Amino acid sequence: MRVTFVGLVVFACGLAEPITVEILGRVYCAELLLPAAALVAVALGGAKLFRDRVFWILFLALLGMLLGYVVSDMFADTSSEHYLKGWGRVLFLISDFLALAIVTRQDKRNLWWFVLGVGLGGLVYFRFVEHLASTHHAAWKFSYANHAILAVSALASLLPRGAAAAALLALGAWNMYLDARSFSAMCVAQAGIVWSRANGKGGKLLGKIKLSAALAAAALVVLFLLNYTANEWSQQRRASSSVGRIIMLQVGVRLIALSPFIGFGSWGQSPQIASIVKDAYAASEDPVAKSYVVSGDVLGLHSQILQAWVEGGILAGVFFIIYIVGAGKALASVSLYRPWDYLSGPLVAILLSGLWHAMMSPFVATHRLDIAMALTAITLVLSERAAALIKPQPRSDPYPSSATLMRNASRAVTARKGLRVIG
Repeated sequence: MRVTFVGLVVFACGLAEPITVEILGRVYCAELLLPAAALVAVALGGAKLFRDRVFWILFLALLGMLLGYVVSDMFADTSSEHYLKGWGRVLFLISDFLALAIVTRQDKRNLWWFVLGVGLGGLVYFRFVEHLASTHHAAWKFSYANHAILAVSALASLLPRGAAAAALLALGAWNMYLDARSFSAMCVAQAGIVWSRANGKGGKLLGKIKLSAALAAAALVVLFLLNYTANEWSQQRRASSSVGRIIMLQVGVRLIALSPFIGFGSWGQSPQIASIVKDAYAASEDPVAKSYVVSGDVLGLHSQILQAWVEGGILAGVFFIIYIVGAGKALASVSLYRPWDYLSGPLVAILLSGLWHAMMSPFVATHRLDIAMALTAITLVLSERAAALIKPQPRSDPYPSSATLMRNASRAVTARKGLRVIG
């Protein structure tokens, strides 16, 4: 690692991430500062990003999602209070991705600095400004956990891989102790991937065998931690959380089937949605779910792809399909093929988080920077992969030797004799 001016600017942007302001809904200060960092990076060569095919695929898919939201809101006659926040959410996501992609294209180390800034900034802010207890379940899960994973992933990448895997495994155990199950599973899976790369790259088959063994071991560790930390409170909370998620996932599928192309508009406020959600909870066998008060919105959809499809129609859904496929390919590349470096650990953390949240978390402001970081990671990894597959063709010698000239002349004479014989 080397300290650079742009790296320090990007690190400062990350530190400001937990500070929020109200502009068309909640906006993080990092989102306001990143465009300035991108302008600095452009002046130093970041504009080369615009030659990347992967970037354009993701960027155009984002523009398609924005168009989907606009068309959906027009058909749904969404109120300005909701469609301005809905469009603003997508516009800030586009801005975040563009800025992060530019600074990363200027120097890929800048992504490491941003991850470290976001991680440390969140931990410091929530502990010393918000004064939240890091041992409280809700405070840890909704404030500390994601920042802790980013900080540990960035710092552990500077350690030997065995030590890095141990640090991630310990963080996974702490997350499970506080009943942050998804974060715990991501930490343990990341520890397994880091461990599988600890003894060098190896061959393709050997790498796949080691990765499969590491992920199988990670799954066993997660099951052990689930059982070890189980008590009456955690079992009730886990059951209630799982029931709510499953119900809303089913609701999302039903809503998409009702309007697969246009969607219901930003925030999905409608009596039809309220009726479907109410019926879904009433049909549940869980007594808590039966008593749930339905307001008519779909922000309870714990799936970014389902929520975006419900709100913005098929164009929003297509973006998340491209995003999920790209994140899966990039994660496989980092886990198996990409040479391991200081950025590999943060890339794994970003991509694992992106895949989980795309399937099992709501599409809200809280996850905009997570999505933008994952899109940037996809652009970086798949562009590197594409460049590695394109091998330069050997150039002809502009100053051939006399022996080469005589050899070429002899071949030409032979070719002419052969043509006379054929004639």
